[in-house]
Amino acid sequence: MRSFQLWSRLLLLLLSLCLVLTAFAACAAEDDEALPTEATESDGTEDSFDEDLYDENGYLLDQLPDDLDYQNKELKVLCFASPANEFGCDDTNGTPINDALVRRDINVEERLGVSLQYLTDLASSSITEVTHYVELVRAASEANTPYDLMALYGRTAAVLSSRGYLQNILDIDYSHLNFENPWWTQNLMDELVVGKSLYIISGDITPNLYEQAYTLFYNVDMVKDFRVKDPYDHVKENTWTMETFRSTIKDITVNQNGAQAYGFVANYYTIPAMVHGCGVRITEMDENQTPRLSESLFSERTIDIVDDLQAWSREDNFLLDKGSAVPRKHFVDGNAMFSADIIFECFNFVESCEFSYSVVPTPKLTQEQDRYYTTLSGLTFFCLMNGLSQEELTIRSAVLECMCSEGYRLTTPAVLDTCLKSRYAQTEEMSEMLSLIMDSVYYDFGRIYSSSDDKFICDRVGLVIASSTETWSGYKNANKTMLENRFNTLVETFLALEGQ
Repeated sequence: MRSFQLWSRLLLLLLSLCLVLTAFAACAAEDDEALPTEATESDGTEDSFDEDLYDENGYLLDQLPDDLDYQNKELKVLCFASPANEFGCDDTNGTPINDALVRRDINVEERLGVSLQYLTDLASSSITEVTHYVELVRAASEANTPYDLMALYGRTAAVLSSRGYLQNILDIDYSHLNFENPWWTQNLMDELVVGKSLYIISGDITPNLYEQAYTLFYNVDMVKDFRVKDPYDHVKENTWTMETFRSTIKDITVNQNGAQAYGFVANYYTIPAMVHGCGVRITEMDENQTPRLSESLFSERTIDIVDDLQAWSREDNFLLDKGSAVPRKHFVDGNAMFSADIIFECFNFVESCEFSYSVVPTPKLTQEQDRYYTTLSGLTFFCLMNGLSQEELTIRSAVLECMCSEGYRLTTPAVLDTCLKSRYAQTEEMSEMLSLIMDSVYYDFGRIYSSSDDKFICDRVGLVIASSTETWSGYKNANKTMLENRFNTLVETFLALEGQ
């Protein structure tokens, strides 16, 4: 009993002491604002937490283990002749994108203990020569000497996946790939997964993700000379539509000196971007992540859009050419108000154009359209060959994650912030439009998986419009069943590969 009383008194004494100390601490904190408070301690903890997650520039870090070391393992990368010159940049030369690519590869090699060997000498000079790369991969497969990594033009990678040469990336037992990270473009990944299969991937691992987007360049000086409303203002007021675009250039057939000029110049392969800009897709995914022909592709609405473009292309203010050289020359010479081209041309126009120019997205069909839609000319896809062990696949998954993560922090800022929005954007308005165009990029399984098997359906609109006899309605009647069968067969192929 006495012991209990003693402990009770001691407990009361301790409680009293705690109360006194608490009150004293509170008074001291009021007297001295420099003393740490709970908020300060919390802020310090959050700062430390952020440092673990982000680099000094505020970019998210990846989750790769710090102790990965593959003992200077040499990895041979089969790659194509990318127009972005993104492979094998051995030395810095003072240009932002080249130097960022060099730094990216150095960081990957140092972080993981690997040596990247780009096999650019094997790549064909033409990105459309799919058979060249298929033959290289076929030979490597039969010899049981798979390439360690492959970085290929989109259609090439798509054909290889449909012919069973590629590893299902979702079927790697222990993978370092984390597709929830922002450097893997989520809406692109959504288009690439078919059922439970994913064979080709892309994102900030390649700079041409941002360089190959279609846009409309326009001659600012001509806009002023002809006293038409600046297209930038139309975009800001949500009046930049196909009708507005057409009315803007309807009277432009000669320049201020009376020589031949055009309101709009383009080549066959940039025209489909105008149709996609009206919200027309080639394919769409159903609830089972299975691609099918989009209902919009051959709708009466799309037939009308293509018919109108075809009629317009016959007018004197519209120049349509098979290649890109002629339209670009007319624009650079100051004889075209608008030119449909890829953003990459900013790097060339800034040196060659002696006038002010800017960019706007391809027009909406109507003001009611919810957003702008921008497509890509081409895109580099990374993939893995079949025939690699699970241990080898794990190593390559770490390399791909590291390359994309480093690209997100190095090459993408070099392309977007340093070059496009700063060095090559002539005005703040142009920088703003470039951001809008980047934000409006969308991806379409049907464009990526377009091949000679479907007569390159992603280019077909431009070829129809350039034709004097073919119509979109006629193309639909002749090819709709074939295209439906083509995509059904493609899906069945992927499902069969899953079972192997």
